Amino acid sequence: ETTNIHTHTHTQTNTEQSKQPFSSSFFFLLAAAAAYLKSTANRETWPAKYALWVFLACGTAFVPNQPLFTLIYLWLARVGAFIFIFVQQIISIDLAYNWNDSWVARSERADMDELGSGGKWLGAIWLVVGYCSGVV
Repeated sequence: ETTNIHTHTHTQTNTEQSKQPFSSSFFFLLAAAAAYLKSTANRETWPAKYALWVFLACGTAFVPNQPLFTLIYLWLARVGAFIFIFVQQIISIDLAYNWNDSWVARSERADMDELGSGGKWLGAIWLVVGYCSGVV
């Protein structure tokens, strides 16, 4: 009788990767509950929040894989991660369009005030885009 060691290892790797998002979600829920119960809690307790985050991040190494992290949770985490990345891409694209429109409008206003001075704003756009793209 042979056993497939590779399948078992692959499953363990997937469940271990889902522990960190779970602890981050738990931390977010705690922070949201604290902000809801006391509106100034978000400004007053930063040392405690950092300590709790470090504790949760390190504590995930000691959480057993079974029975907490079953196949159901893995699929929920995958779907949640897909939705999160999709929404973040939409937000990033919207931010880029708004930022570009704002700086192009500033360039046009500067050109109306003094001909040729709007090129600085357009050059700044290229500089930031190059920096963010890793070209510069």
